[in-house]
Amino acid sequence: MEQQKSKPGLIRNRRDAVVAVCLTGFIAAQSFRAAFSHAPRNPHWLMPLDFIPLPIWVIATINVAFYLYLIWVFAMLYRIAQHEERVVVAGWLGVLLLIPLQRLVSTRGAAAIQWVKAASIGLAFIAAAFISFKRPVPAEGITKMTRQRLLALLAVLVTALALGALFYFGPTQ
Repeated sequence: MEQQKSKPGLIRNRRDAVVAVCLTGFIAAQSFRAAFSHAPRNPHWLMPLDFIPLPIWVIATINVAFYLYLIWVFAMLYRIAQHEERVVVAGWLGVLLLIPLQRLVSTRGAAAIQWVKAASIGLAFIAAAFISFKRPVPAEGITKMTRQRLLALLAVLVTALALGALFYFGPTQ
């Protein structure tokens, strides 16, 4: 019996690519909604332990250890990832690393960080979409059409970010 060759990387088939697009798209939608809304931001730890009566330094230590673990996991995922998959991993890492930073800055700084998070996960979404559009052995016409679609999607994303930033940071009455 012949064993199938395993494709290197994180996203090995069409189903994995669709799952990556759906998950990244969901988080991207959440990030864009938060970036475009003018509601006050209240960022939380990834591991909220407020329901346990612990000193703040214990909660902070647990969360710092958790963040260090996440960085290690993302470093391993980045090593395994191939080409466009690395953009997806880096986009997710950017979002997760900026969450605790929002707690440390002013409201205006937190809003700017939210835009960076939206851009980061937006690029990860575009990379995941590009991976899902790929064919195992693509013809040149399909690849060119896919690139054009992704460039158009990128243009819409950048335009939306720019317009949102103008509306948010523009002059107030």
